[in-house]
Amino acid sequence: MRVLLGILLLALGACAVQLSNYQISDVLLYGIQERHTIFYGKLEAGQTRAVQLDSSSVTLSGNVPLGALAIPNALTVNGAATLPSRPKAIREVMSVATIPLTTDLSVLTRDQIKALIYFDGRKWFDVGSRDDIEKDVKLRLNLRERNTGLRGIGELSNTEADALQGYLQDKKQALVIGLLEYPNIPDSYLNLSPRPDKVNLTALYVQVGLPVDLLGGFTNTEPLTVRALTNGSNSTHNSPSPLLRWDTSASSFNNTWQLIAGNQVPLPSAPSLDFSRSSTISFFMGQKPSGGYGLALATTRVENGVLQLRFNLSEPAPGRPVTLAITSPFVAVQISGGSRFQRVQAINNSTGSVLAQLEQSSR
Repeated sequence: MRVLLGILLLALGACAVQLSNYQISDVLLYGIQERHTIFYGKLEAGQTRAVQLDSSSVTLSGNVPLGALAIPNALTVNGAATLPSRPKAIREVMSVATIPLTTDLSVLTRDQIKALIYFDGRKWFDVGSRDDIEKDVKLRLNLRERNTGLRGIGELSNTEADALQGYLQDKKQALVIGLLEYPNIPDSYLNLSPRPDKVNLTALYVQVGLPVDLLGGFTNTEPLTVRALTNGSNSTHNSPSPLLRWDTSASSFNNTWQLIAGNQVPLPSAPSLDFSRSSTISFFMGQKPSGGYGLALATTRVENGVLQLRFNLSEPAPGRPVTLAITSPFVAVQISGGSRFQRVQAINNSTGSVLAQLEQSSR
């Protein structure tokens, strides 16, 4: 009995690790509604094998594939370079247009897009990444020339990217390509039997041709800009807890200015700022028992509607002499441009912990 059980377990183990000896790269092109599946495996010229796709049979061959999207080291599938099919229909993911008298683009996305690239008929350009593109908000974005074409997009190999690039450029029109993320697409993996050893899936939304945007209505025309206003260690914030203030008006900032400069005699005038185009963020580290404490702004970014300011915090080294005067370090900056944000976070850059956050502007 034990011998039979051992043989059964060995058989099951062999089945579990048995490879199907082929792989696929699945390329979904929404917008133009094409799906191209590329097969790879070890077949010599003239050799064939069959795999099942749902209830039909697909014939793979070791012959060198020819035609559109042909990859030299891929297999021929049903006599062609790829297995073509149609992805499921989806709504228009993005609407991109040119802006008269500029090289910028008008971009409106309706779903999350990981990256956006543009082909003007001659050159490829990066338009934006997830950090630049805000869903359901019309943005004006500038172009950055992209020398790598479609290489580095999704899970495409360089050979596949070059083949797809040539295939799309043959349409002889301007193109915009958005990289979508699986599983945020309606299609799933192909039901192949035996299952491939590996599947690389790349989902793109392809817009062929660009209209002209004459109406504008952009939410943002500038990149995120951070300008230092002031910093120091002698604020009037007298709590040991951190304090974050977000000011979107002169009257609100005047209250913050009292915290920043209230210990100076005479009180200097607050800087004159244009709050119609910018806001201020002030972070107070909290009252400390001596000198040697400080903070400095490390990085700033907007992610998922949150403005994240990461600070490097410092404190006196053990045994090092410091002033015994009470201190209260702070940093104040002016923010303009960039994507809209509804929350501000001050983050410890070394630990990633949130020191303070606000949901709305200071009053």
